[in-house]
Amino acid sequence: MRENKNQLNLFIDEEINSDSSLTHSDYTNAESRIKVPKKWNIRKKDLATLASGGYDAIENIFCGIHNLDMPFEVLDLMNPDEIISCYYATALLKYCNAHLKSGLPKEFGDIVKEMNKESYGSAIFRNMAKNCKRELPYKPSDQQRRLKQISTESKNEFVDSFFEPVIVSEKYVHKDDYTKKTFYDPNIDGKDRAIYVDRAWTFFNDLWEERNELYELLVGDR
Repeated sequence: MRENKNQLNLFIDEEINSDSSLTHSDYTNAESRIKVPKKWNIRKKDLATLASGGYDAIENIFCGIHNLDMPFEVLDLMNPDEIISCYYATALLKYCNAHLKSGLPKEFGDIVKEMNKESYGSAIFRNMAKNCKRELPYKPSDQQRRLKQISTESKNEFVDSFFEPVIVSEKYVHKDDYTKKTFYDPNIDGKDRAIYVDRAWTFFNDLWEERNELYELLVGDR
């Protein structure tokens, strides 16, 4: 993640509640006091639930985290299942670069809606989502209302990242094929899906630490 300071002017010692009425200025104003749950309430057991439901589900998460850059401002305004949904659906929507050919919408909110259709259309994903620890209102209309508060800069970063060509696991590329961009796959033999759970969990841990480091820099500048 490469954020600018306007994307993380968030203090984290007061709670958002379900009837909060927050505008984008609340998120960019230095005096705002908003609690963001630790690691966005993403739990390792949520990822393990996907793994227990089928090999493809957790592999989609692992592929998705290599194919989408979510700004912290976006992460901070999503429930855990909504965050996981973006990575899960990215792997499906970008399969074989279909996202570049299928006429998907280019507007941030509409792309998130498409991601929701892909993710919550899966019984495995819905089973995981219903047990996630949500702190924000989670009806579709609630999510769209939250996402409208996000800055144009963060929305564009999300959209631009999504519409990059797909990066694929090295296990799906022939050793002599140099035309595709690949990522390292620690489960290249496909025998242990728990590896994907561990790697995805490490990814979210590291992302949270990166967010907090930026937060500390912001506080130090005041």
